[in-house]
Amino acid sequence: MLSLAMLSLAMLSLAMLSLAMLSLAMLSLAMLSLAMLSLAMLSLAMLSLAMLSLAMLSLAMLSLAMLSLAMLSA
Repeated sequence: MLSLAMLSLAMLSLAMLSLAMLSLAMLSLAMLSLAMLSLAMLSLAMLSLAMLSLAMLSLAMLSLAMLSLAMLSA
């Protein structure tokens, strides 16, 4: 009777351990998805930065064209 109770206790602790392992796996999955999300956000930020620098470049080209037009008219 005592050994049966010990066995059931061991089974319970094993179930608790597997539950802990499952929660750890879920946590690592959540961390991975968070990392993927932050990576996507970072790449989006990099893309917007590239777009901004492209806009700045086109603005510089426009100002250069305006300058050359002013030099031509003078």
